[in-house]
Amino acid sequence: MFTEGLAHFICSTNYEDIPAEVITNAKSAILDYLAVAMAGSQEPSGRMIGELVREYQSAPEATVIGNRFKASCALAALANGTSSHVQDYDDCLDYSDAGLAHPTTGTFSGILTVGEKNHLSGRDLLTAYCLGVEAYGTDQAWLRLQKYMYDFKTVAVVYTMIPTHVNRNMNYDRRLLFPGIRMEGTKPLFGLRRDGSVYLKRSPVRLEDYSCMRLWALVQRFWLRWGPQPRLELSGALINAMGQEVEAAGAAFIVVYWSFKSIIRL
Repeated sequence: MFTEGLAHFICSTNYEDIPAEVITNAKSAILDYLAVAMAGSQEPSGRMIGELVREYQSAPEATVIGNRFKASCALAALANGTSSHVQDYDDCLDYSDAGLAHPTTGTFSGILTVGEKNHLSGRDLLTAYCLGVEAYGTDQAWLRLQKYMYDFKTVAVVYTMIPTHVNRNMNYDRRLLFPGIRMEGTKPLFGLRRDGSVYLKRSPVRLEDYSCMRLWALVQRFWLRWGPQPRLELSGALINAMGQEVEAAGAAFIVVYWSFKSIIRL
């Protein structure tokens, strides 16, 4: 199973397996996270979430950044994650080929609190962080929405779209977008029907079960780099599908296109 393979990949990856450049960038991102979390904790919304977490009087397992108390791992991660994104200055790891939008807030908030509770080393935290930063895309966002939205009383869903999502949504093997990156498997790939609706064209598989001719891979990399700009139809259809699912559940759906920092309601 793919999930079993992914779990094996995570468990078998050690600090020594991660390239030095990745570790260096991870350290910078974590330092940025700690700084913006401290600053954000003093903002009105940061103070509000801190007070909310304090009122729960949960087990003192991990530090709530910017406050003089501890809370359970989950609640401390909630407060720290909120504070780190309040000012919107948290890192983007914004490389020309990646453009990952604010991955540290969603990954390191939980890693830090669990690490504190279990007295993990700095190497353990860095390894967990590097493994936790995933490639983002509209298609994966939709799948996660379908899985988790109904677990909560959802009032609104905000989806942030960045230009590089268009390429990712049309990609099946992420190694073509990020040469040299270590992956356990491919990603889901959606297609468009004639009526404009989307369907799952290819399910993710483990790389050991996926064969791709080297020549064909080179052609695809060439096309991605020097070919025409990708069409927007698939990304638009995926966003519309998300919007329809959210609105059918009685919630509001908001799309933020980050390139222009504008908000579009669908």
